[in-house]
Amino acid sequence: MDAELKALIDETKAVTEQIKQAMGGIKNPGGSRAAAIWVSKESEELLSTLGKGLEGQDAGKKAVQVKEAKLKLAEMRKLLE
Repeated sequence: MDAELKALIDETKAVTEQIKQAMGGIKNPGGSRAAAIWVSKESEELLSTLGKGLEGQDAGKKAVQVKEAKLKLAEMRKLLE
């Protein structure tokens, strides 16, 4: 599970960087706002949560974190489409 959390941390960083680069090209005002919130706040919160997950939480809690992170990353990737 720790390898999966590490992979999600790397993926979160990559998606955040892609969104930073694409922010000027996002035409939908709602999408633009969501991107700005992600870059300024939500990505850091997710990275913090995932980082804490590496510090020995139980498997059930890690599984929930992984699921939530994957859903949020999928939502953010849609902004790049």
